[in-house]
Amino acid sequence: MAVERLETHHFMDQQDFFSASYPKEEEKEDAGDDRCSSDTQEVNKKKKKILVLGGTAFIGRTVVESLAAGGYSLVLLNRGRSYWDGKHVENAEYIQADRRDSTAFSKCIDTLTQKEVEEGRESWLAVVDFSAYKPTEMQASLDGLQGRFDMYIYISSDSVYEVCDSELWKDSPFVDESHAVRPADEARVRILRKKDTYGHVRTPHFSEVPPLSKSRP
Repeated sequence: MAVERLETHHFMDQQDFFSASYPKEEEKEDAGDDRCSSDTQEVNKKKKKILVLGGTAFIGRTVVESLAAGGYSLVLLNRGRSYWDGKHVENAEYIQADRRDSTAFSKCIDTLTQKEVEEGRESWLAVVDFSAYKPTEMQASLDGLQGRFDMYIYISSDSVYEVCDSELWKDSPFVDESHAVRPADEARVRILRKKDTYGHVRTPHFSEVPPLSKSRP
């Protein structure tokens, strides 16, 4: 298992990495006329897929659409919720599971991954995780995968950054970078930290898992 450690603030950089490391199937195939249709079907059958955890809304949906347009085969694992009349991406496989049930979620990933192995693909080309917010959720996916992936890309949250005081922009018609101001009062900082603990619990726990490729807003 070769897992890259990349630190980037733009997911599209990760897609460029996909393109450079794993060219599309049609780019790898011999252009000659002596390849029969059955051989081509066998090649396509063994083309590794990307497992997407989440991916139905916000940046996740945009990335999924971009990967699908790039010719990648996708399997999406999520709760099955649709947002803003979002349509399923064509030629992507959708599996429903609730990440809050760690045991069932891990078992579902194990079953899906075993299917990939049995069909000759051996592992996932990549796992793109949009939905892990707790260390236990990340661990459940890793337990199900058991190392059977080439790359694990974790899409982080803006909550990894220190909290800002919303009082500064509550009357503003829009928000930009200038509003990202930390409270000067330590008591106020402690209050805000209690409202969003994601960034504070993430680092000591997620540092214990295998090297990941991480993207942040």
